[in-house]
Amino acid sequence: MPQIGDVVEVLLNQEQLHGKYAGNHICKMYTCVFDNDVQLAFRREDVYLKDQEELPKRVQMKFIDSVQSVVHNPLNGILM
Repeated sequence: MPQIGDVVEVLLNQEQLHGKYAGNHICKMYTCVFDNDVQLAFRREDVYLKDQEELPKRVQMKFIDSVQSVVHNPLNGILM
């Protein structure tokens, strides 16, 4: 583990970055397995228990916008 202030080199998306080490933090991740066997990792604040936790308003609004865009497609005006 580097010490704070040590010069470091990082490969990110096939790009080589240089900088100084500033520290670390730990973030617990939760793995979710979907019906199609895809596995994705999420932070706890991004996972909601069905029928046990209310979705935050910002998530509810995104869900409503998403549903409305499927029901009415402005490109052809046809209900899907």
